[in-house]
Amino acid sequence: MPAPHPTVFSSFVRLGALLTVTAFLGIFVGCRLEKRGLWLPEVPTEIGAWTAVDVPLEERTVATLGYPKTLGRQYVNPFDEKVDAHVIAAASFDAYHEPGMCMAGYGFSLTAETFPQVFGAGNKARAMVLKHDETGIRVLMLYWVQYEDGSTTGRGNLRAYGDLMPRLTTGFKAAASGKQSVIVRIYTFVNPNDPNIEQARRNIYGVARGLHKGIEEDGKQWRGRAAEQRQQEGRS
Repeated sequence: MPAPHPTVFSSFVRLGALLTVTAFLGIFVGCRLEKRGLWLPEVPTEIGAWTAVDVPLEERTVATLGYPKTLGRQYVNPFDEKVDAHVIAAASFDAYHEPGMCMAGYGFSLTAETFPQVFGAGNKARAMVLKHDETGIRVLMLYWVQYEDGSTTGRGNLRAYGDLMPRLTTGFKAAASGKQSVIVRIYTFVNPNDPNIEQARRNIYGVARGLHKGIEEDGKQWRGRAAEQRQQEGRS
């Protein structure tokens, strides 16, 4: 059998090296994310005129997310308008599951998105409008990653959820930050009498800002407890 051409052999060597580095990087990021997924903050049960009840995430949703710590609540105002909120500990790649793809399983398609600075300059969320393919029902969703110091990112569109590198890149950024983080997604159904989504936007932004503030306050307490624990470990 003739020896492989040097160029082909060199390509295989580079590919092998890349796969090895990717595997080790994946193990490193996975371990770091698991350690970073310890924080699941308490969130307010009342935000202005909104009052919340616990509504746990569905079992299949939790399974899709890799069984992280989760918190589900539904906020209701005096007009019986509802906003649902999910807070997810960022414990693995699976926790960053693309929300548009999650909704696709229920027959929704992404029709519009933007990245508004809902929480002040530099602190973005990702806003999405999803429409049911058969009924035309619309959902407005906000999605963001929030760190223990209160900073947020809306993250780019990850429709290629199944691809390794987009998930690896996202996980690496979270792991390398050295900060605890959670994933927050809140949504509300758009009333047919709200064609420009103005009321839905007011509702969801109001709840989102209350959640952000509550998570930020909990993050300060978490950081204080973590610092105290490190000091105690340093003395021992």
